[in-house]
Amino acid sequence: MKNTLRILILLIASLFFSSCEENGANGNGDDQPADHEVWMQNLAFVPGTRTITAGTTVVWINKDNVLHNVTSTEFQSSGNLAQGATHSITFDEQGAFDYVCTLHPGMEGTIVVTAK
Repeated sequence: MKNTLRILILLIASLFFSSCEENGANGNGDDQPADHEVWMQNLAFVPGTRTITAGTTVVWINKDNVLHNVTSTEFQSSGNLAQGATHSITFDEQGAFDYVCTLHPGMEGTIVVTAK
């Protein structure tokens, strides 16, 4: 009986961890931003610097439960974004584009755009 219980527990644990590996660490397949995304998470932009090719649309996603914004003098700012809200910008020109969250000092990021 004890061996059967141990085998059952090991089988359940194995299925659980296998599912986590397939779907990402948080179980829903999105444990890190996609190549064209920047997350607002834990009062930071993740990643802090995102490198893309010209013509790419970057999507900022607020993963925090507080308001954030994407503010820049170099591209259209977002206004305040609630949890789950997004802001998208297509970058056609090469260069480095800095931005901040004006609600949280020190929350800064850069988009680096390279040639296609």
